[in-house]
Amino acid sequence: MDTSTAVVRIDRAERREAVRRLRPLGEKLRIIAEASVPGASVAEVARRHGLNANLVFGWRRQHQLGVLERHTRKAKLVPVAVSEPTGAHPQPPQSGRISDEGRIEIILANDMRVTIVGAVAVEHIAQVLSILRRAS
Repeated sequence: MDTSTAVVRIDRAERREAVRRLRPLGEKLRIIAEASVPGASVAEVARRHGLNANLVFGWRRQHQLGVLERHTRKAKLVPVAVSEPTGAHPQPPQSGRISDEGRIEIILANDMRVTIVGAVAVEHIAQVLSILRRAS
């Protein structure tokens, strides 16, 4: 079973780490199915899996609304093309400077594309990326 673990905070008073297990969608769906059997106790199912019952109730509600799959983290792979360098290695633009050559293409979900060609200030690119992060 592929379950990753992440330290999400440190409790300063007791000096111990709180650990959050990130469970894959398949495991969440199995736990939801187990908790949805008539006569099953959600609290008992949650305890058996080392979870808080509120988390299982939340997953079940998200699944009923059809949003559990969207809220589950998935590894995203991005295709990368490597090409031969053409000439000298250009220096990255300094903050505020404008790059006079190059092309950046970002392909997002739903075939949305952002293409930046030519002279664009670094701050403008940072603004676009910030807006895209908030929108996703």
